[in-house]
Amino acid sequence: MYFYCIFSISELDNKDYLRCSVCTGVLRDPVSIPCGHSYCRQCIASYWAQPNHAGHYACPKCRKRFRTRPEINSSASMPRQLQLAGASSGGGPIACDFCMAQKVRAVKFCVTCTALYCETHVRQHYTIPVLQRHTLVETTQPLQQTKKSSSPSPSISTVRSRQSSTADAEVENRELRMKNKVQQEVIMQLRKAEANQKTKEAKREQKHAEEVQQMAEIISTLETHNARLKRENNKMRKKIAKLNNTSQQQNSDHPLMPVIGHKKRHPLPARVVLDSRAAHRRLVLSEDRRSVKLAECPRISWNQQQGLNGRPFALGEKGFTSGRRFWQVGVNNQWIIGVTRASAQRTGNVTFYPNHGYWCLSRWITFSALTTPMHCLPESAVPRELGVCLDVDEKWVSFYNAESKAHIYTFTNMDFSEGEEIYPVFCTQDKEQEIKIRKQPNPHCPIFVSDQRTVSTDRALSPLHE
Repeated sequence: MYFYCIFSISELDNKDYLRCSVCTGVLRDPVSIPCGHSYCRQCIASYWAQPNHAGHYACPKCRKRFRTRPEINSSASMPRQLQLAGASSGGGPIACDFCMAQKVRAVKFCVTCTALYCETHVRQHYTIPVLQRHTLVETTQPLQQTKKSSSPSPSISTVRSRQSSTADAEVENRELRMKNKVQQEVIMQLRKAEANQKTKEAKREQKHAEEVQQMAEIISTLETHNARLKRENNKMRKKIAKLNNTSQQQNSDHPLMPVIGHKKRHPLPARVVLDSRAAHRRLVLSEDRRSVKLAECPRISWNQQQGLNGRPFALGEKGFTSGRRFWQVGVNNQWIIGVTRASAQRTGNVTFYPNHGYWCLSRWITFSALTTPMHCLPESAVPRELGVCLDVDEKWVSFYNAESKAHIYTFTNMDFSEGEEIYPVFCTQDKEQEIKIRKQPNPHCPIFVSDQRTVSTDRALSPLHE
């Protein structure tokens, strides 16, 4: 609580001091604020409640600002000053502050105690040593005469100024200490963050240097390895070239080279099953569709592509558009076996010749290759197991004895469109014995390739095993 107990009588005569700076009237219910100035309680509360002063609290007189709304404290001395001011201006006698039962006129005013005393109660100021140092003033004495007092008291403005200055200094010192403390903490945090950043950068640079070193070592190792591989590659190329020259010289002297020609990649075994939908109605197919013979009576089919006319034949279910394939067939006494293109005639009187899209061998009346004119083959070359090797990419098909690996006949320069499917074809007139497609053909398929259109079996040929 802020209030002041020491006032000079000269200031009591100052009417402006007893007035409120807000309403400019005499103080009513006076209160004081930390800077020392006094106001009417209602006036200062209303002043700070204005919207333009919200959050900004300042003294209306000295304009001192406060961070928070200051406490409003009742002034203990101000009512007494107002009372004395009224008495000194001719307002009549005033009563003693210590007379309880009956108010007695006061004869003395103690400036130090700021209290009124009657004749009885003022005696203590004459007998008690401590109170003897207080300044007593006659209540009926003109106020101007108090200036001649031997112990003048300091003015209220001086006291307020000193107290305000002391409070301001303490606040400023406290704020300064707090600011310095905050600054020191911020500086310490900044230094710590800077040190951490430098440490991280140093670690990052060290890691980068290590990675660069490792990368340089890897590059050096790869370059050394690459140089060694290049040297080995050059040596290998020279060896291959030397071997090729030697091989060409040896092959040119081989007696079978004009007939056999170049050796190709090994053919793959083909999974051949018969297409029951495209089979002639006079043919009987086995349950696994790998065997066929001539039926006693035509069978009934709702999806028959061939009629009853012409030779009875069946096609493989799957055609080939690329690659090299081979399959093996166990033959009977009357058969035509070969391949046909997808665009060849299927119904009516079909002729199994190359110009009609068929490339076949026949064991009917004679053993022959179905060419124009017909190429007869020796009866001694008739096989029990016939091997068929088809190369769609190079457009040739070879027939050979699957048991002895002896070459029988080869069709070259087959005429079909690019990407057209080539199907296996099987025809028989034998009612007793079946033609059987082997599920697992002999894996050793010989390859016969010649620069001539046909290869005659009259010339002795040895099979080429890959």
